Amino acid sequence: MPDEVELYSRIVAFVSKTTGIRAERIHATTRLQRDCGVTGDDAVELMLKFSERFSVHLAEFEFDRHFGPESSGNLFAMIGNILSDEPKFDEIRIEDLVMAARRGRWTYDLPDDRAATESK
Repeated sequence: MPDEVELYSRIVAFVSKTTGIRAERIHATTRLQRDCGVTGDDAVELMLKFSERFSVHLAEFEFDRHFGPESSGNLFAMIGNILSDEPKFDEIRIEDLVMAARRGRWTYDLPDDRAATESK
């Protein structure tokens, strides 16, 4: 099993290659949908590839909880979503992908590791 830093680096490289965003711009708190623009079919593809590459079981993964439909290309709607402070989805961050890869599965029944680390 790779150590935490190696796992994080591999996931950043994966997201960079999948989204076309430079790795230097991707951090632990980077959000797949809001920051990387991953939605709809692209989100399905990214999560399936993530599952295969990092051996993460996605049986409990709820797609609609995290991603919206494919972007319609409506510039005003996209700007409104970016400027809105109210999250419409439970955003997946890079750190969430790292936790899932470490566990080997996507789960909602374990304590929220992100909340625990943010409160420290």
